[in-house]
Amino acid sequence: MYLAMPSVVLTMIYPTLKRWTNLAPIPLGLMFGAGTCMGWSDFADPRYHWQVLVPLYAGFCLWTITFETIYQHQDRAEDIKLGLHSMAILFGRHTIPLCTLSALSFLSLMAFAGWQNGHGIAFYAGLVVAAWLLLPRLLSTYIDRPEDCKRLFLGSPFVGEAVLGGLLVDVVYHRFATGFAL
Repeated sequence: MYLAMPSVVLTMIYPTLKRWTNLAPIPLGLMFGAGTCMGWSDFADPRYHWQVLVPLYAGFCLWTITFETIYQHQDRAEDIKLGLHSMAILFGRHTIPLCTLSALSFLSLMAFAGWQNGHGIAFYAGLVVAAWLLLPRLLSTYIDRPEDCKRLFLGSPFVGEAVLGGLLVDVVYHRFATGFAL
């Protein structure tokens, strides 16, 4: 409950953020990333696993910032006309390099969290698939073509599914390899 409470405040103010800041994807990432903390607290005592939980949370925040910033490019012209703000407007032509850096940081933090938590090859294979799904799409996105931005945005769930799939296979393998029942 304590992990969820800060995200409630962000949920309430998020719809107004584009009226007064270019950085709306950051609170969105913080809000969405809170799910990792809440999910972790269901399975483990978070007080003893900060070395895993912090990079996991930060990584998912960066992933959200990446796909949301690209998504914002679909509305960039309208946002400018309406006097709204967005990270797409702030980054402009630097969006793809900055979002690529954010995406690489997401993948690196996921790998670090996996290493800290003792995950094996299946988890890292899931990260490789996630990188394969995310990076070529990102690097081929032309920010002035809304359909390119939409394509990347709609592909984002597959990135998460690749990470989750690798994690699940790794956990199942580890349970069977060590003789523990599911």
